[in-house]
Amino acid sequence: MASWIIESAISLIVFYLAYILFLKKVGFFRANRLYLLTAIIFSLVMPYIRIAPPVNTVTYSWFIPEVTVTGNMAELTPVSEGSEFTLIKSFLAVYLAGAVILFARLFMRLMQLYVLTRWNGSKRRGNARIVSFSSGQSPFSFFNCIFINESLYSEEEKERIIEHEMAHIGQYHTLDLILLELLIIIQWFNPAAWLYRRSMLEIHEYLADEEVIKKGVSIPVYQEMLMKLQLGREFFSPANNFNKSLTLNRVRMMTRIKPPAWERIRFFILIPFLALLVFTCTKNGGELSLEGDTFEPSIAAPEALPFNIPEGEVSTTSNESEIFFIVEDMPDFLGGGQDRFRQHIVNNLRYPQAAAEKGIEGRVFVQFVVNEDGTVSDATVVRGVDPSLDREAIRVVMSSPRWTPGRQRGEPVRVAFTFPINFVLAEPA
Repeated sequence: MASWIIESAISLIVFYLAYILFLKKVGFFRANRLYLLTAIIFSLVMPYIRIAPPVNTVTYSWFIPEVTVTGNMAELTPVSEGSEFTLIKSFLAVYLAGAVILFARLFMRLMQLYVLTRWNGSKRRGNARIVSFSSGQSPFSFFNCIFINESLYSEEEKERIIEHEMAHIGQYHTLDLILLELLIIIQWFNPAAWLYRRSMLEIHEYLADEEVIKKGVSIPVYQEMLMKLQLGREFFSPANNFNKSLTLNRVRMMTRIKPPAWERIRFFILIPFLALLVFTCTKNGGELSLEGDTFEPSIAAPEALPFNIPEGEVSTTSNESEIFFIVEDMPDFLGGGQDRFRQHIVNNLRYPQAAAEKGIEGRVFVQFVVNEDGTVSDATVVRGVDPSLDREAIRVVMSSPRWTPGRQRGEPVRVAFTFPINFVLAEPA
């Protein structure tokens, strides 16, 4: 879930920056609307689109705290319980709290619309219902309902307002608003999500104004009415609101010369280019990867050790399966997680006698994969010390019983781990 949220956020930001730089000031309102909707939908589904990683990759794996082995005994290196998931859990807790609050807000606003519809009289006009209410709320529309306090406006003003809201209804703008409200619930922490809503609402007003003017309304008369009725009025989200703080921009747009039609080509160039860019940035579906055969890890930062799959290497599972370094549900070892696995290593690992006699010691970094069926495979020494110590590290890791496999979006997947074993001849101080 966390990877999907982050990847979607990055995609939304990239597409919105492109909109601001290349499209916002172009007067193709319908094309801009289509672009924003495409960007939102693509960003939400893009993390689910998988492109197979290259055969020759270096992928960072999840780091398990080391076990220290002496000539006489093995012991666990102290580690705070559950510390590896603290940051993720904290993020998810804050994220879910924000999403719940915003969902409750949307629900309350929808209930307000329902109450307005039920408690106030209405009349038909074509395929729309005009609901008359007595508050000072600005006129707005939602699906096929137009909400207006008719006593506040002259007949001419009322007619223009209804024509404007009918344009919203005819172009199904409410569906856009519902999508945008759901986007904000999912991406409330992302400033781009709120900017998408603002830009889409602006486009909606431009389209509705354009529709009214096409019916023969004088532009100066319509502009005067906008300035008279709308400046300083409050916007009622998620409904389309005739009165918005964007009135000045709308007035300017009415007299702006339309760009030549050939400029639409920028849409056909920009969308595939941005899609390719986003795919390139997230092509491994949440994995961090570098091309190449080798990578020299740093002992100072063992959590950054790579999982190296040399070209042509044969493993006990299919190399076609994608390998993850972190997933929504991490693999579990016999119900005790990583601490239980470390205890298994403590109980089964022995300091090789040949290495002890030669005074050889050091830290061996082993990396392995927990497969979809919970078996352990592909155990590799990423940084070794001595063949005897390396073999013992590989042996004990491969002797592991089955794990409960990790899952990504409900499906069992292969997950890579890094595990250091520290061989020392003296007792730790």
